[in-house]
Amino acid sequence: YAAANTFLDALAQYRHAQGLPATSVAWGLWQQDRDHGGMATRLDETSQARWARNGYLPVTMEQGPAMLDTALALGLTAPVATPFDLAAIRRTGTVPPLFRGLVRPPARRRVAEHADATEQSLEQRLAGLAPAERQRMLAELVRGVVASVLDHTNPQAIGAERTFRELGFDSLTAVELRNRMTSETGVRLPATLVYDYPTPAALTEHLLAELVPAPTFSETSLRSEIARIEEFLSGAVTSDGEKALAATHLHELLSRWGGPMAQQTPAPQPETDEDDFDLDSATDDDLFQLVDANRKD
Repeated sequence: YAAANTFLDALAQYRHAQGLPATSVAWGLWQQDRDHGGMATRLDETSQARWARNGYLPVTMEQGPAMLDTALALGLTAPVATPFDLAAIRRTGTVPPLFRGLVRPPARRRVAEHADATEQSLEQRLAGLAPAERQRMLAELVRGVVASVLDHTNPQAIGAERTFRELGFDSLTAVELRNRMTSETGVRLPATLVYDYPTPAALTEHLLAELVPAPTFSETSLRSEIARIEEFLSGAVTSDGEKALAATHLHELLSRWGGPMAQQTPAPQPETDEDDFDLDSATDDDLFQLVDANRKD
């Protein structure tokens, strides 16, 4: 079928070059085909809804003859005759290059550079989370987009380890998934997405590596992180109990990374004057520190 259409297009181009009449019309989906045994009967309701959601409408019996008359009147060699829902194409968030002369990109894309500086990007939100939370957030995002493309109402039902082929993806939905994931994450993804990363879990791992790459060690980055911790402690620690707790955790960290010398160094304890110790206002941490300071070996 595709080969025959290609031949007709080429024949029309050849005749046109010879100054002979020729028009090869590339038709979109016909409504009557869908209802009366044409090629469109292979599309189930989910597939038909996906076509409509992406802006591709069927040719009705009233539109078809008018489109043919228009194609012949224009004198084009190989026109495309199919109706589009331009508003639906715009809502997809990713306007194909073919339609960019007809559809303006979404306003949020045009004003992205002037967006409120307080609004965090996905990359910034992930950077502020613990590793497990990053994984969970991205996995939920991937499942949500996959469910939307497949018209599933429950994203949680999308198996993370099931292949995209098992989930029902074909070439068209694969491209839609790529476009939507690129729009949601800002990560440039290949058209072969569902083959390169064949499961939602594999796609999640790839996106995580792209959005929050693993840090590389350098003395400069180490000093920067230490300074950041020191700045946090200087502003957050307000009592001797909090200071002792912070010192204990830092000593444990030093013990794990500092070698034998650090392990022989006892954790610092806050100085406590027993005569000035106020039992009435003491917190639990203060009492435990007093006991530890006076404990006999």
